[in-house]
Amino acid sequence: MAETRSKLQPQSPYWYEDLPSPTAALDAGKKGDQPDPGLDVRYIDAAVCELSRVTSIQRGFGLMFGIGISIGFVAMLPFLAEIYADGKPQESPFMASFLMVVLLVLVVLLIHMIKRAIRTPLDLPVLFDRNSQKIFALEYLAKPNPFVRWKTVIKEFDWSCVEAEVGKIAGYNGKTYSVRYGLILAQCEQGTTKVEDRIILKQDVGGPLVLHKMWAYIRCYMNERPERLRAIKPFPRDVNFRRCVLEFYPLFDRTAEGKRIRASMHIVEQVLLTVFCVPLFWLFLPAGVFEYIGQRLAPKPKWPAEVISQIAALRAQATNGA
Repeated sequence: MAETRSKLQPQSPYWYEDLPSPTAALDAGKKGDQPDPGLDVRYIDAAVCELSRVTSIQRGFGLMFGIGISIGFVAMLPFLAEIYADGKPQESPFMASFLMVVLLVLVVLLIHMIKRAIRTPLDLPVLFDRNSQKIFALEYLAKPNPFVRWKTVIKEFDWSCVEAEVGKIAGYNGKTYSVRYGLILAQCEQGTTKVEDRIILKQDVGGPLVLHKMWAYIRCYMNERPERLRAIKPFPRDVNFRRCVLEFYPLFDRTAEGKRIRASMHIVEQVLLTVFCVPLFWLFLPAGVFEYIGQRLAPKPKWPAEVISQIAALRAQATNGA
């Protein structure tokens, strides 16, 4: 990474590097310019390419901790009720009030975690329309207040105004120092690098190269003939118990799906992931079970009828213009 600052303004707080412009030609000699969408293609034909974001939605840990802490909180209620019944709050009104506020905040946080896990749609796909040169993204707007309605909205980007960047999130998870990367698409004002909006196309990736290849795939699809791209069989995105439970153990999944998952990962990444997760099976296996529960309860994604009509109208307009 040669740049020290992003060319886009305002700069993303997670910025790591800028990617080539949408119209930049692919360089066959560069690893990052080898088109590869991984396992994220939901549907593709000569007109549209729909990419999945299922792998970027993590709900298992949030649901597990939310429900686990809620059970512990309910178990403590008799003890708390006994404290207040004995008249001790009158002895220390400040501490009693502080404890009540903390408990209320905890309840709100728990409801927020659980709601986010079960109400976020099963997938938030992004649709690339070649004919109209438009991008449509299904976005779920979670708010701090869990008691209000969280909406699913459609964001529309113009391909000619889009820039891409790699974001980097690093942190200490209590055991190891973890670094993860994400692919961010930014909609800019026409002819400028001033960002109007951003979406995260993919996140929680171990290295930037995967994101470079995904961006190369999108550029090739939108700018050139789709026939140049190798045929891809969409990866199943139905709710599957085995897939959820073995999410962190790719070496143990001996099915055809598991083989595809391992083929999309570097062998070092497979081994490190498995070695790290095996001693913590008591944490990751339950998280996989709760991931399955969360996916079962999550609403299915659906493009609104008006968006489908808009895409059809744009496609007809682009075809007539050509």
